[in-house]
Amino acid sequence: MIIFYYVKYESECLVDDELYVNEEDKIDFSFSIEHSSPRLNITFQSNNKKNFDIEPQNIIINENKTDNENIKIFNNITLYGYNYGSSTLHISINSIDDNDNQNEINKTVKINVLHAEKKLFDSLVIAFTVFFLFAVGTGMPLSTVIKSIKVNRAKPLIAGILSQVLIIPLIAFSLTKIFQLNDIASYSVMMIASSPASLFAMIFVYYIGGDKALSICLCLISTLLSTITFPLIMMITSLANNLGLSYIIPIWQTLSGLFTQLIPISIGWITAHYLPIVTLYMTKALPIFACLAILTSVASSFLKMGISVFYQWETYVISILLSICSYLVGWILAKILKLNPFQCRSVCFHVGMQNTTIPIAIIQVSTGCLSPFLSIFPLHHSIYNLMIGIIIFLLFLFCFSVVETVVENSEIIDYRKSLENQLNDFETKDNRLSHNDSFQDSLSKLSKLSHDTSESLKRAKINI
Repeated sequence: MIIFYYVKYESECLVDDELYVNEEDKIDFSFSIEHSSPRLNITFQSNNKKNFDIEPQNIIINENKTDNENIKIFNNITLYGYNYGSSTLHISINSIDDNDNQNEINKTVKINVLHAEKKLFDSLVIAFTVFFLFAVGTGMPLSTVIKSIKVNRAKPLIAGILSQVLIIPLIAFSLTKIFQLNDIASYSVMMIASSPASLFAMIFVYYIGGDKALSICLCLISTLLSTITFPLIMMITSLANNLGLSYIIPIWQTLSGLFTQLIPISIGWITAHYLPIVTLYMTKALPIFACLAILTSVASSFLKMGISVFYQWETYVISILLSICSYLVGWILAKILKLNPFQCRSVCFHVGMQNTTIPIAIIQVSTGCLSPFLSIFPLHHSIYNLMIGIIIFLLFLFCFSVVETVVENSEIIDYRKSLENQLNDFETKDNRLSHNDSFQDSLSKLSKLSHDTSESLKRAKINI
């Protein structure tokens, strides 16, 4: 009697021992049998050919077996998806040994056929992402970025880059180990942790009194840097965690996809240089395009998977923990580097808010039947990360924004007295009427200068 130790299935669309295929699409899978007989008769049968079919439907093997042939691997088996629904694939394995003893093993695999709206939503996600990146280019002219790099010292940039490349990915990797996520969920978490800063961070920094020039600089540098760090971190993650998912999202494809984002950004720079009026409109439209891209991805995953997209409680917990840790890392690292309060706020939000738009677009376009699974965490994270950001924003705005009146120093007082003396000189001169225009101009300048000086000195001092 022949004993089978295991029958193992392998496919890029195999999730929790279930195969997924899109409507009007096909996938390849293989399986291996350990210590099988040299004579095998394998039959594949679909219990509902309206949902899916398989080729070939029968494999016959009749060969001599050597001592080293302990595992038989069968490749090039194709599964065709037809109509939405779930069915079962029956696999019957009959073996005959040298003594004509027969042994049979029956296996079943659940087949899920997903909706085929993917092409429509792929096009929408790509379109919204391209417009989003174009708006980024118009809202952050290249000249502004260059000036920001010159003005800001290296410390704030080091804080942002160090967090993006090293600290946040390590935290995310630890969370995947603690919660024992499967390969696909772990991969999607690392995609978010390796992403650049979100453009929404600039909006929060603007209203919270952060360093706006540094905010622009951090956002663009992290985006440009991600063209190298993103695929590199994902490759290291696959090797360290033994994920084996590089064939799903090839490194070269991810790298080319990230480099492609530079094209609409560059077009935005050129447009901002020659048509600056466009910048006013595109800056207002930037959050709209980002939201449309995210909502389109949410609709795509929901239509393909239904409410099962909300069943994985780990996505809620990890998203919240990763968001809180990211904001804290940005703030603590900025304090360690002794940045001023305005820079601390900018670094905090740019480290804490990851750009989920680009990873979601890569997942939806490049991962085929696995896109609903890989996009679950990024979609949840885009919501929870933004909610936590709003809470931190309100805390900064109402709890840690103390305004103190600055008393004028001696230099300002002396300067005012000198202007008043000049004014008195005009009054004592005999040709006062002839110099009336000059007097009025001086008085106007004095009033304006005094007002501007007072306003510039009465600025908010942030206590944290």
